[in-house]
Amino acid sequence: MRFVVVVDTQADFIREKGALPVPGAEALIAPMKAWLASLGPAQTAGV
Repeated sequence: MRFVVVVDTQADFIREKGALPVPGAEALIAPMKAWLASLGPAQTAGV
């Protein structure tokens, strides 16, 4: 069983045109979405 915590994925940090953009952070969006979508409810206590 696992519990997933995703921290500070606010658009201001992730998006290139955000208020406080982090260089290269936008490249994390697609892999993070794919990984979160792959988590099965039977193996995950919460997200």
